[in-house]
Amino acid sequence: MEIVEHIKNQYSFLSTQEQKVALSAIQKGAAIRTMGIEELASQLDVSKSTISRFVKKIGCKNFVDFRLQFVNTEDPVVVTGVQGQFDEEKQTSVEIYHLYQHVITQTQEKMNQVDIEKLVKWIAESRRVFIYGLGSSGYTTEEFGQRLIRMGIQTVTATESHMMLITSNIMNRDDLVIGISNSGKTIEVNRALMNAKKSGAKTASITSDMIGPINQASQITIHVEDSTKLAEGRFINSQFAITYAIDILSRLLLENQQYNWSMKKTIDSIIDDKQNSNNLK
Repeated sequence: MEIVEHIKNQYSFLSTQEQKVALSAIQKGAAIRTMGIEELASQLDVSKSTISRFVKKIGCKNFVDFRLQFVNTEDPVVVTGVQGQFDEEKQTSVEIYHLYQHVITQTQEKMNQVDIEKLVKWIAESRRVFIYGLGSSGYTTEEFGQRLIRMGIQTVTATESHMMLITSNIMNRDDLVIGISNSGKTIEVNRALMNAKKSGAKTASITSDMIGPINQASQITIHVEDSTKLAEGRFINSQFAITYAIDILSRLLLENQQYNWSMKKTIDSIIDDKQNSNNLK
């Protein structure tokens, strides 16, 4: 929905109180269409003036105009939960189902197939592939790196800022750097991407940030949905959409017969090693 995507893009420019209103619009837009400004203000524990400032910042004339943006919003589909019960607001399994479904749908809309195919081509053509990520993105970095290594692709992962700084300054045009950052605001990753770009390397990134510095540092940006903005402060997998993008890249790479053969060979070697270990017991 256009209004929701617009709010997400403006989110980082809003005040803390205005972000409360933004999150409510992102998560429960369908409910807002029947609310009055007093009811919404009370529910979110913000002032009516905060809501008024928010709606104007996102380009609406007033609260009524803002509410009209959600007129065509559909009510959620009823889904059976893990215990066989029908959809209830507090049923965790159904809630997570809807959230992940939304994340995948929005990610699918944001990703550009041309950019995905171009990045696959760059990975295949590059002498070395460097992948950078910190925190939770660091775990995703390691996972992606392991996949490429098992395909026989020369890959280096860096999940520590000093290694990013060192390696990003010793690259050339035959190298490719992929930065992974859900927020797109990880300073170390952005700086390393820019260093690599200045050194002549190709640069790409996977991020939910549509307009921040990581986009300027990357020649290709694979945009995904930010699941953390839908979680209302609760735990949620911030890497879910990024992992989905990596799965797509991996699947396309495995269409290459050499990469597919290498992957199967590594799987066979692991199975053989386990069997040999069991025989020694």
